[in-house]
Amino acid sequence: MDIPWDTYANLDKKVKTEGINQTKDWSPDQGKMTKDKVFPMSTSEPGSGSSWRRPFLLATVCLGLLYVLMLTGFIILSVYYSGTQNKVEDLETYKAASGSMVQYLMDQNVVNKKNVAALKNTVKNLTDELTRSEIKVAALGNILPKSQVAFAASLGNVGLIGMFDGTVTLKYQHVTSNIGGGYNPTTGIFTAPVRGVYFFMITGITYYTRFMLLMMMKNGDHVIATYQNPAANSWQTATNSVSLTLEIGDQVYIQLFPYTSVYDDPFGYTTFNGQLLFPLI
Repeated sequence: MDIPWDTYANLDKKVKTEGINQTKDWSPDQGKMTKDKVFPMSTSEPGSGSSWRRPFLLATVCLGLLYVLMLTGFIILSVYYSGTQNKVEDLETYKAASGSMVQYLMDQNVVNKKNVAALKNTVKNLTDELTRSEIKVAALGNILPKSQVAFAASLGNVGLIGMFDGTVTLKYQHVTSNIGGGYNPTTGIFTAPVRGVYFFMITGITYYTRFMLLMMMKNGDHVIATYQNPAANSWQTATNSVSLTLEIGDQVYIQLFPYTSVYDDPFGYTTFNGQLLFPLI
């Protein structure tokens, strides 16, 4: 069946109006279209329907660029996230190490506090000891000038004395030494000038027909004695000695027992001696 040409003209015009360029090859002999495919029109062809393709291409390019940017951002974020995770792990490790270090420092602080307390106690003890030492040094400063104490005395040329009906304190008036001034020949009494340990010795003699009993006294109390019996029928010397701890002001002296006698002459048979061995603080 033959199709009129104006029909194709109207169709071609319709296709162009819709933005489609229909390329056709019409053969009147065959009475049909050999090419009936529809292709997008060339954008370079003026007056064609290309107004919708430009935004489409622009949008496609923009979407591609956006995809590339998003992919790049994702990669950057992945790398950053990986680095951040490593930093977080490092921070956790550092935190754990810091916690251990803080605990160690706290324990060390406790130990240091104990050490400081012990040192304070030691310093206090040393300070107290120093104070006591200073007191001792001050006491020694007072004692040392008086620490040289010694005396020796005899009755002197008195002959035979005794046969009293009571005890009598002997006065050894012949003084050969009296260092420190502790012995008083007027009273026959030694008074301790310093606190310390003293050594004393007494010696006596009497007629071979008499009894002799000499007693050493300390502040009124008997300490030692020396005795001679006439049964020996000869002149004999009796002696005795002792070490005493004396306080300042303590008194030591010799008494003759009642109804006994003692003898002395310039030879010094009957003596009373004493000396400070060492002071006590």
